[in-house]
Amino acid sequence: MAIIHIVGARPQFIKMAAISRAIAAHNNRQVAQGGRIEELIVHTGPHYDENMSAVFFDELQIPKPDCNLGIGSALQGAQTGRMLEAIVYLIEHPEEAEKIGHNGRRAVEVTNNWETKGKKLIDLYERILS
Repeated sequence: MAIIHIVGARPQFIKMAAISRAIAAHNNRQVAQGGRIEELIVHTGPHYDENMSAVFFDELQIPKPDCNLGIGSALQGAQTGRMLEAIVYLIEHPEEAEKIGHNGRRAVEVTNNWETKGKKLIDLYERILS
């Protein structure tokens, strides 16, 4: 079985955190039985600044998203329309969805994370103070 979380706002992250922990506990019990639940996370990306969302993944200790749709800021109706279009596209093009997911996860692991951003901030402070 697979569960797809589609998240982008604070209340969704909080709800997903509880569900994700329950899935992890279930999967830990099901290792030998093969009854694991696959968890996929699609982040709608409603912010210009990735850090506005990254904090939720880090602080709530939830898995990084498999895919970020990068919807950006707009009026609510426009954002909803963009999200629906992107989700339908991913459903209709699973190979492209997998490619986007791999690229998105790599971006989070390599550049869009607190460790990398923290180093940049420390470098900035050091330049300012020197």
